[in-house]
Amino acid sequence: MKKCRWCGEEKDLSCFSKNKNHKDGLSLYCKACSNEYYKEHYKCTRRALSKNQYAILKLIDSFYKEFGEFPTYEKLSKELSVSRQYIQQCVGTLAKRFNPSEIGSN
Repeated sequence: MKKCRWCGEEKDLSCFSKNKNHKDGLSLYCKACSNEYYKEHYKCTRRALSKNQYAILKLIDSFYKEFGEFPTYEKLSKELSVSRQYIQQCVGTLAKRFNPSEIGSN
């Protein structure tokens, strides 16, 4: 039996994932608590990505209105202070939703 540090319940050892970094070779948290944590973490991460995608869309829109053309990946990367690969990933995700065929070309 082991006590979960999250919920405080005494549970059977089979309720804990393996973790070789701890003395007993088991996680500090039971599988149920770990699953709950990771589900919430996933939701938060998705929200953050959506905010970044929104920022990219907003920047593309303002650039297009001002200059009459779509910005390059390098221009977006410089404006948002993120990597070119990250911009490509976000634009790829946005393209699946909105199909902006000219984004990032140039």
